[in-house]
Amino acid sequence: MYPQALQVVNILTKCGYLIDTLINSYYVASMVNNVSKLNLTKKSDMNYLKEKITQVGISQKDLAQKLHKNIVTVNRWVNEERQITPENAIEIAKILKCDPAAILFPPKKLNAIQLHSYTDDSFMVKDLTKRYYQDVVIPGGFYTPETKAVKFYKIGSQHHEEILLFERVGNKNDYEGFHEDSINKVCYLEPNEKKKKEGCAPIIALVKINETTPHYTLDLLHPKTQKPFNELSVGINPDWIKVSAPRKMIFAPKFNTNL
Repeated sequence: MYPQALQVVNILTKCGYLIDTLINSYYVASMVNNVSKLNLTKKSDMNYLKEKITQVGISQKDLAQKLHKNIVTVNRWVNEERQITPENAIEIAKILKCDPAAILFPPKKLNAIQLHSYTDDSFMVKDLTKRYYQDVVIPGGFYTPETKAVKFYKIGSQHHEEILLFERVGNKNDYEGFHEDSINKVCYLEPNEKKKKEGCAPIIALVKINETTPHYTLDLLHPKTQKPFNELSVGINPDWIKVSAPRKMIFAPKFNTNL
């Protein structure tokens, strides 16, 4: 083959790679939360990648080999020293089995959230008066803006002033509605607007599938007694639930070393 022909082949190969890169970039930009603009200059919270690697149980070295990348490059991604491009996010997501959007735009982690709800032995969730709102320091800064904090208030109880934290798996865009990750878990539950107008209120309940009804329904049980709150909490239509957030943690602020 003539040298000139080799140069033409090399140029065409590079052009093909560039086109593929642009297509992948457009794909991610269109897919990620329907964003209208893809801002790659803003440094994102890439600690998500570090957490995901730990969760999956893969080392940085193994990830680098699977991506055919230098270990130094992966280490810089993990340590927030280099921005992850859309095409790399797609390949990382394939290996870690997650959404490329989570790699590019990870959920914001918080060190504190505002508590403005409380409950008692009834496990009905009520709003605090605004002057009693308080910022709660979250152990490890693990939770996100979608986390719900509820204080247990029962003077004389060993659980008095414990903080219950609830967070449904997912992001803000799909937070509303019942989700099956709540089954067999103690959850914070809110009724939809129609049921709210009928007098239903937010509660904390153990969610179980009702096996006796012909259709898919739920029973909402008292977390301590594991019995229905009343006849209205048996055979619940999942469509009546606006928010179902499983409990992730219970802790007492006085024992929190972050305070």
